Amino acid sequence: MIYKNTLIIKENKMKKILTLMIVAAMAMSITACSKKPDTAPETTTTPEVTTVPEETTTVETESSDVVTEEVTDAPEDTTAPDTSADTLGNTLYKDFLSKVEANPDMSVEELANQIIANPVIQFGPAVMPVEAGYLPGFTEEISGFKSGAMFAPMIGSIPFVGYIFELESEDDVEAFLTTLKDTSDPRWNVCVEADETVMGNSGTKIFFVMCPTSIEG
Repeated sequence: MIYKNTLIIKENKMKKILTLMIVAAMAMSITACSKKPDTAPETTTTPEVTTVPEETTTVETESSDVVTEEVTDAPEDTTAPDTSADTLGNTLYKDFLSKVEANPDMSVEELANQIIANPVIQFGPAVMPVEAGYLPGFTEEISGFKSGAMFAPMIGSIPFVGYIFELESEDDVEAFLTTLKDTSDPRWNVCVEADETVMGNSGTKIFFVMCPTSIEG
């Protein structure tokens, strides 16, 4: 009887132990299930750093303008005629220049007499002094000269008339030549007309002629 009771007690103890073991196992199982799975470590994304290139400002510097002054020749003497053509008027003008250069003190009458003696003159010439007023070959009075002389053919049918004037100052030369040019009339001789008008100066002495381009004997 006692033995039987002992077995019952042992069996009860064993049941308790098994129960405790089962409970412990279940508890462990519940605990294991209740744990959250380890989360993967957060991935730290390194922000992409975009390097902005430095803005380089190009400063345009104005280059210094080098001003080059164009060297021009001295202005041509507007009082000098074009003597390139071999004409009667040009020949007499060149003769005038050479004679004034040789003797600057020559009077206007002396100069006119020497010019009219040039071999290119194929007519009987005449030289006479003139004063301010109406002169053959001009449409208006001519004045502003200190002395003057006219040289021309004795036959009026030849369209030729020339003058030598002397002025007080070289400052008056250009204006005086302009007056001669503006008032000259190549048809002053009604029957015929002069082919060319040549004028110029040497110092204060003025040469003027209206004539044919050539004179044949």
